[in-house]
Amino acid sequence: RLLTVPAGAGHEPRWLAPGERRRVAERAAAELAAYFHRDRLARGMPKAEALRRILPGAAAQLAATYFRWLSEDGVIELDGDLVDLPGRSARLTGQESALGERVEAAFEAAGLKPPSPSELQRELGAKPQILAGVVRYLVERGRLVRLPGELIIAAGAVERVIGELRASGVERFSVPEFKERFGLSRKWAIPILEHLDSIGVTRRVGNERQLIQGG
Repeated sequence: RLLTVPAGAGHEPRWLAPGERRRVAERAAAELAAYFHRDRLARGMPKAEALRRILPGAAAQLAATYFRWLSEDGVIELDGDLVDLPGRSARLTGQESALGERVEAAFEAAGLKPPSPSELQRELGAKPQILAGVVRYLVERGRLVRLPGELIIAAGAVERVIGELRASGVERFSVPEFKERFGLSRKWAIPILEHLDSIGVTRRVGNERQLIQGG
């Protein structure tokens, strides 16, 4: 007649009526369906957002149990920090796929001087909302890179920077030296370096960056 919730972080064992499990499942299905209706190309709903939408208030303390139940009941699929509907696939339509190829080509051709969203929109004649969805789709699949500050650049351009740095034989370099080597403004040099720090290619040492060979 009751469901047992084992003790967890911040709470003792609890007991719930089975109807609460059903109500949470219904709310989860509705919230996820609405989310993906608005954002069809999303890889999933961030777990933190799912928690806020599906388990408001004190119920959030029992998130681990509720998410396990939702997964066991086939209501959700968990993929790391993302929550999805079982069997859903975020795929581009034919028109979006064609736009994606043009977007990727535009960023690849621009190299280390990529276009702004407004420039890209004017160049491709795409609707802002569709273009934003396609760009995020490409970022999530590793074909574009989102730098700190929400700047977007081709993944290939970043890989070429990494390759040139590792081939240079330089162990340390300053921001001005990095800017000069790659012809970058500070607007782009700092975010690229912060991205390289985050993926273990470089390490900040005082006012310089140390190149981590094989990182």
